[in-house]
Amino acid sequence: MAPSSSSLIVNFLRQNIRRIQNPQRPGRTIGNLVVKGGGDGTQQEPQIMDGKLQLQFTEQMAIELKILNFVPALSVWNSALLDSLRIERTDLVWDLYATMMESGLVGDVDTVGYLIRAFCKDNKLYEPYELLRQVSDAGHTPDNIAFTKLISGFSRDGNYAKNGMGNEALRVFNDLKDRGYAPDRVMYTTMIDGLCKMGRLGEARKLWFEMIHKGFKQNEYTYNALMDGYCKAGFCQHGKTDKAHELFEEMANRGINHDVVTYNTLIQGLCKEGKVVEAMNLFNELMVLDLQPYTSSYTPQIQALCEEGKAQEAIELWKDTQNRSLEPLVCTHDYIITGLCKQGNPTEGMEWLLTSKLRPRRNTFNRLVEDFSSNNRFDDAACFRLSIWNGLYS
Repeated sequence: MAPSSSSLIVNFLRQNIRRIQNPQRPGRTIGNLVVKGGGDGTQQEPQIMDGKLQLQFTEQMAIELKILNFVPALSVWNSALLDSLRIERTDLVWDLYATMMESGLVGDVDTVGYLIRAFCKDNKLYEPYELLRQVSDAGHTPDNIAFTKLISGFSRDGNYAKNGMGNEALRVFNDLKDRGYAPDRVMYTTMIDGLCKMGRLGEARKLWFEMIHKGFKQNEYTYNALMDGYCKAGFCQHGKTDKAHELFEEMANRGINHDVVTYNTLIQGLCKEGKVVEAMNLFNELMVLDLQPYTSSYTPQIQALCEEGKAQEAIELWKDTQNRSLEPLVCTHDYIITGLCKQGNPTEGMEWLLTSKLRPRRNTFNRLVEDFSSNNRFDDAACFRLSIWNGLYS
């Protein structure tokens, strides 16, 4: 049986989408929308295809449509939009949507969901928020993924401090529930994580128990989010890492595996509370389980050891990061240099500073100069100050 016109168009669009997964040019304006790479500021997004390839794609599609004398059904366009999202090509989403509109078709609730996801991928949050509001007012509800992407966009670390975006995420979430929409586990987890980042642990705990009441089972991501909330919301300073540790134990009792993030979160909390031995025991447990540690697994331990005057133990941990080809943070060197000064060994601290490829903080430099001066080593201090200011701080 010969394929239908719709299937021919779908195959054509999919083949062309998959053919251009390695674009070159950084971005351009489509109508009044600017499409750029690196929307979230942390990872470079796929960029737009070069102009020649874009022109070939458009011309071929136009030729196919003319030959078939056929305007594809809306489901065909939606399939193409979804494929574009799957390969993280939001530029194609906007191109396809513009072409679809030119053909006289009007999108449905699925189309809206794909556009919301594309906006969020480009870190444009006002537009999808307004689009969602208009669609919801008309009595329509996009799929779960669209809602989760929007809430996640508002909940990103960098966005919470901007214009009350964390409150907007909560507003969207509550509006959905008010309209009778049932959030899923991913959406609950996203909101719990966001509220914890805002320091609103009480509201996060409320959603936690609401999840349980509605029959949802928390997974490692949900546990990690609430543990992080306990460890960063001022509880650690008051000896309340026990709450985070209770969640840690509860995970094991429920058969939920601890991942590296779980261990890192609790290690960081314990180190902040000065419980270095317990933190190092957890780190050793992580290694026994053959989990691969991150730089963030080491940094809080190195800081805590140096603050306790155990710079040599901190240096051993630092050497382990080098053996694992982990890139240390600048602050890691600062902790070690300051720790060596506390042990009365500014000379070794100076060697660390001068051999480091990382630029130290000014406070670390000042600490070294003070230690040289306090030990009546003024000539060394003067030479040291001069070499540093002529180099690192010139």
